[in-house]
Amino acid sequence: MKKFDLDEILISLGGWGKFQSLYYLVLCSAIIFSVFPAMNYIFVARDIKYRCQVDTCDKENGEFNPDWLENAVPFEQNIPSKCSYYEPQENDTCIYFNMSSTLTCHRDFVYERNETTIVHDFDIKCDENLWKLTIVGTINVVGKLLCLPLAGFCSDRVFLTPMPHLTVPLPALELVDSKRRNMGNSIICFAFTIGHILLGAAAWVSPSWQFMLQIMYVPGLLVTVLLWFIPESVRWLISKNKITEAQEILKNIAKINGSELTEETLKSIPYIEQTDKAEENDKIPLMAILRKKSLLIRIIHCSFTWICCNFPYYGLTIQSVALSQDIYVNYMCVSVVEIPAYILAYGALDRIGRKKTLALSLILTGVACISVDFIRPGSPLALVVFLSGKLFVTVSYMTIYIYTAELFPTSSRHSAFAVCSMFGCVGSMLAPQVPLLAKVYKPLPLMVFSAMAFTAGFLSFLFPETNESKLPEEIDKS
Repeated sequence: MKKFDLDEILISLGGWGKFQSLYYLVLCSAIIFSVFPAMNYIFVARDIKYRCQVDTCDKENGEFNPDWLENAVPFEQNIPSKCSYYEPQENDTCIYFNMSSTLTCHRDFVYERNETTIVHDFDIKCDENLWKLTIVGTINVVGKLLCLPLAGFCSDRVFLTPMPHLTVPLPALELVDSKRRNMGNSIICFAFTIGHILLGAAAWVSPSWQFMLQIMYVPGLLVTVLLWFIPESVRWLISKNKITEAQEILKNIAKINGSELTEETLKSIPYIEQTDKAEENDKIPLMAILRKKSLLIRIIHCSFTWICCNFPYYGLTIQSVALSQDIYVNYMCVSVVEIPAYILAYGALDRIGRKKTLALSLILTGVACISVDFIRPGSPLALVVFLSGKLFVTVSYMTIYIYTAELFPTSSRHSAFAVCSMFGCVGSMLAPQVPLLAKVYKPLPLMVFSAMAFTAGFLSFLFPETNESKLPEEIDKS
């Protein structure tokens, strides 16, 4: 009996046909809406511009920056202080204030824009409360972190498709052959970018943070329902010895793509070459990896790289809202720069391989981040270099997704992906604290991004190259 090769069968069924297109359409819809709960804290919990209300001068619905403001409020880098003002003189004018004495306000404020965030609704103001805003993003990621081990275990042992944020990239990559895997990964990453752009647009048109959350979550719930109607991963079913189900899905793929699936091919599926298949299916999938030294080292290395990709990726995204006055346009522009990053990564992954693409993109991220500190703040060059950093870290982010899928066997791939993603959440948890780092020393966030990117970049040369290799089905072949 001919040995089973899923890549050859997928190619014979049309490679990329109507079935794959419909499959990716549903999965990418789930990815787009998964961005909203992951990143909405950037707008919901962002700090806004406000200042103390000066009772002797401010009228009802007063201007944020009237002519007399410099006499009444201290300025820091041309921005009025948020929570302090000069002591008024007894003559009750808006011209003379005691600039040697400052007072603190905690109750009445004047806002630059008529916008609603939790800063306004929950009265989270002044520097001493800044940590309450940054902790929102961190807690958001902690929720994901707590879910990942369970999601990874279930997707390896019980079911796969109804877990969009974690498992969507994996069944999508497992559905195509090795030559089309890079294209599939690029489509997934484009979906993430579309999600970021739509998030910025939704925040822009929303009158309040409550309304923004409503228009984000309702469509996402509807898309999640569709995930229950798409088929399981064929590779996953075969790794769990669910041969009949795998055969039915392959028949369905052939029917929709208008291809022919021979009886010989169907009969060869039970003879899949997996030496320790039965033994592996009885174990907790992750334990099979931890017991093999080379895979244990690989998962530790991979987890560290995820941390070093996540922290600058999300950190630079959060920093983007401080680039200029229009935070919504800033966020969408920093998201749009991911599109050329994916095009660059798509070409590099096949031409120079996974290892060099990951290493060079991380090193160039470090160069860009450290270079910003030597350029005049606010200059066009500083913006270009900043966006270059986001571009290169996006290349590394796209690469680590496909690389992780190729480094581990099918029977344990989802558990390994969950572990790496879980450690990557450490970087995501630290990213919302970037504003606090900037309070200590303004260039400090970019310096930390640079150090982490450099370290992970040089260590990436230790990874094995997996370009155009088949997805490993067995522990021994990983």
